[in-house]
Formats: sequence, structure tokens, C-alpha cells
Amino acid sequence: PHSALATTSSLSSGGDYNMTAEAAAGLDQHKYYHGLLPREDLGMLLREDGDFLIRMSEPTQPATVGRQFIISVNQSDPEKPGEHDIKHFVIKKREDGTYVIDWLKFKSIPKLVAYHLTKGISITKNYTCLIKRAIDRQPWELEHEHIVSTNKLGAGAFGEVHLGILRRPNREEVKCAIKITKLDSLNKDQIKEFMTEARLMRHFECDYVVRLYGVAVAAEPLMIVME
Repeated sequence: PHSALATTSSLSSGGDYNMTAEAAAGLDQHKYYHGLLPREDLGMLLREDGDFLIRMSEPTQPATVGRQFIISVNQSDPEKPGEHDIKHFVIKKREDGTYVIDWLKFKSIPKLVAYHLTKGISITKNYTCLIKRAIDRQPWELEHEHIVSTNKLGAGAFGEVHLGILRRPNREEVKCAIKITKLDSLNKDQIKEFMTEARLMRHFECDYVVRLYGVAVAAEPLMIVME
């Protein structure tokens, strides 16, 4: 029988795929959460002043610093009209379970986002930085539960390759190849390299290049899904 990757324990580092950290932060049901999408992919998403998204950052040294939630915001430069910069702010989880950027505490990250979005209050006290428009996950950012494995083809140092089926809502099922990586065997640079491969595939679409359906990065394991 076919097995959804989201429930195949052998494909994740800690048993069944789960979104424990994201669920605890209240993010698992919000489309503005982009998982482990690296900052190199943000320029094409955050185009206007105040555009923002939430993502998770894999630290350079996992043994010393845990993963962190980041809010990335496109901010215009008041001294240089027409120029923008993407700012990144760590959302810290306190011992009491609340979330904070500078000083205001919230029970969940969505509550933090909603407060600053509706009140028009800067997310940092150091300077004015307003969030105005949440940027949802793109069509090429796939959901793990829509990816089904039918046959394992092989395994390498950093992951596995499977044959499978992509089952997107309101779309025809398509057969696919699935390249899967395990975060416990990858450092930050290797994750970046994995995502660079997917980015390059997105930009080239012709008869001589394997078509990319998308990536699944909202939770682990990371996946590249292609024809």
C-alpha cells in the first residue's frame, strides 16, 4: 500500500513527521509560515514595503543554538526612496512559554503578528518597522500531506530518493520523484545547497530539464518534488 511521507517514520529523524515546535507556536495553520525557507528565497516573495513572512532558521552550529523562528520584513529606506531592504528579527521563546521580539510578550506567534498588524505598531523599539501584508506560501511550496511515497529507489549520505504521487487539492494527481533530506544529517550550508538546487530548477523550464513541482519545507524532512 502507498504510504504518506508525513506518516512514514523511517523518513524523519525523530520518528513520525511532526510539527511540534510550529504547533506550539501556533503557526501550523497559518499560510504565512514558510518553514525552513532560506533568506536567499525571500527577495522574490517580499516585494513591497511591509510585506512579511515567518520562517524557521537552522543555526550554523546546531549543537550550541536551537532553531529559531524569524519574522522577515521588507522595509523601505526613508533616506533612499524606492530602495528596500529585508530585515530579519528573531522571535524568542521565553521560559514562561510566551514569545517576544523586543519587549511585548504574546501567548503565540500569530497573536504577536495580529497585534502588530492591526495596531500598526513597529515590531522593534529600535526603529520603525511595520508589518503590513502577510505573504502566503507559494504554489511551489508543497504540503507534506500531499506527497505520497510508492517506492524507495535508494539512499545517500544526506537522504533518500523515492518514487511517489503528488496529490494537490483540485489538481490532477501526478507521478513524481521525491528527493528527501534529513535535517539531523545536514548543517545550515547543506540545507542552503539543497534549496539552491530547487531554486535553480524553478528558474529553468524546458523539454531538456527535469520539471520541478515544488519543495516541502514547512516541516521535516525537507523534500524536492520533481517529475
